[in-house]
Amino acid sequence: MIIDSMNEFCSDTALNTGAPGNYILGTSIDLGQVNPGDVGVGVRPLYWVTTMTQDAVSAGGGTCSFQLVTATNAELTAGVDPINLGSQYFTVAEMTAGRLLQAFSLPIEGVNYKQFLGVRMASLTAPFSAGAVNSFLTPDVSAWRALDEGTPDPS
Repeated sequence: MIIDSMNEFCSDTALNTGAPGNYILGTSIDLGQVNPGDVGVGVRPLYWVTTMTQDAVSAGGGTCSFQLVTATNAELTAGVDPINLGSQYFTVAEMTAGRLLQAFSLPIEGVNYKQFLGVRMASLTAPFSAGAVNSFLTPDVSAWRALDEGTPDPS
């Protein structure tokens, strides 16, 4: 998988450990223009990927989702709109180190992209006490997984 550091929202960034709610993770990416047009258009699709780098821990069985958002400022506090990609809520049991949580192709039309892109973590039910993620844009998504010897292929 090709990862460009300029297209990285967060690298081994801790999950938010505050009360359940919406939190920005990592940093935003400046698309360079106030109205950049269709970001997903190109020779190859562009994917937004989120992976776990450390196991999530929550005493209260916390769940969370990760949303790609677009905004008019780098802090992702003004003019914020989610980009609807169908992300799901993940349980602590699903949020294990090394797991590819999601990989979505950016929409090529129908999204009013603003100057900045970023990642919002929406946590429910209980706070997290540990866990970390990577989240980035890439033209190449690797779906390879290591399995224990004798484990049937889940696909």
